[in-house]
Amino acid sequence: MIIKKGAMFGLDARIALAIFGALSVISGAALYSAIQNSRIVAFIADIKEAEKALEQFMLDTGKDLTLGGTFGATSKDLVSSTANGWKGPYLPYEISSSDNSALAYPKYTNLFFRYAVDSNWSHPGSAAYYCHDASNAGKPCYYWSMINGVTTDIQKAVDLYIDGAASANSGNVRYNGAELYIKSITTLKKF
Repeated sequence: MIIKKGAMFGLDARIALAIFGALSVISGAALYSAIQNSRIVAFIADIKEAEKALEQFMLDTGKDLTLGGTFGATSKDLVSSTANGWKGPYLPYEISSSDNSALAYPKYTNLFFRYAVDSNWSHPGSAAYYCHDASNAGKPCYYWSMINGVTTDIQKAVDLYIDGAASANSGNVRYNGAELYIKSITTLKKF
């Protein structure tokens, strides 16, 4: 009687390889998801640091950022200012070469702080946005961190992380085109 032992071992090896292959696909997908999530968390942490710098500027000087540009504050006050009490620079960024009211922001184009109300809007340009518009009189005005050059997938991931749902024109995160807005803090200004 001849017994073939090799055939069963070959089948066992193929089953084991299939299991290991499936596990590697699953773990690879989980690793990719973890890397993406860590990028979003790092991005949000960086914006929170910019907001802390803004708050420290306000505490040191007792005033808001200089009103300037088309839609809001002159963010360059955080790295260069003659305001009484200024103890900066509060951020390690340079003033943007393309817009002197903005800061050059690593990996993206620019970082701005904008003055806006918290109503439904997705992009500056309508009365719903402006703090100084008569229709917004008496409404609280907020600083919004605005970052240029952010891809749609990052915008939606940040929105999901902060608001729990992706909505381009409501919540604490707004986006339009390559611009991402994140609601920061209330301004001192009365518009």
